[in-house]
Amino acid sequence: MGLGLLGSGTSVVAPKPAESAPIASPTTQVEEAAPGDLVTFHFVATTTKGREVANSERRGMPYTVRLGAAGTPTALTESLIGAKPGETRRTGLMRADVAMPGLKPAQGTSDPMTYRLLVLKIQRTGRP
Repeated sequence: MGLGLLGSGTSVVAPKPAESAPIASPTTQVEEAAPGDLVTFHFVATTTKGREVANSERRGMPYTVRLGAAGTPTALTESLIGAKPGETRRTGLMRADVAMPGLKPAQGTSDPMTYRLLVLKIQRTGRP
């Protein structure tokens, strides 16, 4: 809706506030994961009884975490430090109520789980 100018018969459109796009940190592909890196991977979560409870490969939706970031399970970070693209790693046992950031804990189980992780990509971000 425009703003009317008194007596002019024309309208002026109020300017929209400038949108500031987030400044992306430059990223560099690296060959080995270190604390602070963004690691993209597929995972399969399995209970100690062998029941699969989550599978990002089947959904075709890889997952990305920053190693060592608040909310990232320690067992996940420890399992991925030193990993290389294409490598498969396994976590130690994790409680069923522990979930990766942004994901719900496993439903319908209280059994501890292990995660099989297939590393797809590792990025180091430049920090100002």
